[in-house]
Amino acid sequence: MAKFGIGQAVRRVEDQRFLLGKGQYVDDISLPGQCHGVLVLSPHAHARIKRIDVSKAKVAPHVLCVLTGADAKAEELGSFTAHLMPEDFGAPKGYRTFQPLLISDTVRFVGDRVAFVVAETLTAARDAAELVEVEYEVLPAVIELEDAARIDGASRLQTLVKIVLPLCGPGFISAGIFAFTLAQNEFLYALIFLTKTEVRTVPVGAIAELVRGDVFYWGELMAGALLGSIPVAFVYSFFVEHYVASLTGSVKG
Repeated sequence: MAKFGIGQAVRRVEDQRFLLGKGQYVDDISLPGQCHGVLVLSPHAHARIKRIDVSKAKVAPHVLCVLTGADAKAEELGSFTAHLMPEDFGAPKGYRTFQPLLISDTVRFVGDRVAFVVAETLTAARDAAELVEVEYEVLPAVIELEDAARIDGASRLQTLVKIVLPLCGPGFISAGIFAFTLAQNEFLYALIFLTKTEVRTVPVGAIAELVRGDVFYWGELMAGALLGSIPVAFVYSFFVEHYVASLTGSVKG
């Protein structure tokens, strides 16, 4: 085998430092003036933030600052969103959402970001984060897209059209591809077991009648192949587009 052949095993070069305990991770980095941050996360799936008290956390030892959603708005820190969207790599256009860095009004999932504590050490940041007092008004939470759509005012028909059917799209398309595969198998069955011209299907008859030993009727064969491949190519392109759209288009913003 050549020195750089395809499929050749590649010797690992990182094992020695890992086995000797010399690997370096983010938590191993220590720089002069380095600070540590800890997020205060929501324990509720859906709740309104009534009050946040960060006074105790701000005066805790080694704490440098404590930020809340109100601070993020005042400083115009903005929001974050997905780096890539489906349309960026040729798929149907997706729905881009923007999430604030810190929440100031209503949390919408367990772990939503409520406050951010910065301290000189990780231990000090964690201790101060526990001193942040948040008063929540717990709201009803939903875990199904259908229920979320109903809460937003969608009717049953709108829920069916905009939520349920797009989610079922991959299943429908997979069933269609499976049915096409079965049809191909039936084609092979007809090609092998049907010998009379009058009972053969059109695809089988075209191949069987236009190929006579070493004689190929290329003009008729190519015409038949072209006419037969155009519908298949169209159907597959339609399936692929809607398959991707069904996976990306039923996400509630």
